[in-house]
Amino acid sequence: METVCVGMDIGSKVTAVAARGESGGVVERLTFKTSRKRLVESVMRYGEDVRVMFEEGELAGWAYRTLLAQAREVIVCDPKGNAWVAKGKSKSDKVDADKLSELLRINSFATIYHTPHEEMAAFKISVQRYEEATKRAARQMVQIKALFRAQGVFTEGKRVYGAEGRIEHVDRLKDPFMRETLIQEYDLLAYLCRKKLLAGSQVMRMSRNFPVIEHFKRTSGVGPVLAARFVAYVLDPNRFNKRGLWKFSCLGIVNRSSDGASLGRQYLDKVGVPSGPTRVLPLPPPPIV
Repeated sequence: METVCVGMDIGSKVTAVAARGESGGVVERLTFKTSRKRLVESVMRYGEDVRVMFEEGELAGWAYRTLLAQAREVIVCDPKGNAWVAKGKSKSDKVDADKLSELLRINSFATIYHTPHEEMAAFKISVQRYEEATKRAARQMVQIKALFRAQGVFTEGKRVYGAEGRIEHVDRLKDPFMRETLIQEYDLLAYLCRKKLLAGSQVMRMSRNFPVIEHFKRTSGVGPVLAARFVAYVLDPNRFNKRGLWKFSCLGIVNRSSDGASLGRQYLDKVGVPSGPTRVLPLPPPPIV
């Protein structure tokens, strides 16, 4: 029995499926409402010798773990490498599923790794949530200083975020509506910082389930946040060779040349996940009332 190559275009509402045999002919096309049950049924109908592929997206991790037990191979591919799909003149869910099944049949794709373990996937989401909370709190701090500058009140350092600094700087505003605006911005900053601390606390609790994080924390300069980030993003170190891990960590060196002549200075490749430290902001004092 020949292998069936199944291409899927998975959307939050509708999923399109194209099943193609090894010879290249389309066996079947399906369209159905996206659900766990329908995804499983659409793969099981082709037997055990099935390969499935769909593009990276917000549903990719869930679909990958849902279908792992139903197919011989489940692949999440990088849409950036699928110009045939992205730039096609005729584009729809059905057409994209057709093209994905053909790319799978000829093995022309770049794979994006997803962990098969639910616990590790949840841990990565928690780390990402903490990082986003950190960025949102930092953006709010910048916004507060920008609003002060727009009123001719110039701030320096972190004093403006403390209880005394807040009162001092808000009192310098002449317009009562601007004072009210800044008080609301401080309220939002307090809320964001509380959410950030809650997210960080969740990451620390979940970290206890991964002994390797404690191992990393014994390394000089590696704290709990950096150790958690490394484990959450690397997921499985065995999927990398040494050079691959360097590039994934944004430590790969780009060296462009032509006919033996350098085309510029070497620089670090920006493709990957940077591992710089994430600064933990303290919970601010109660907002001004």
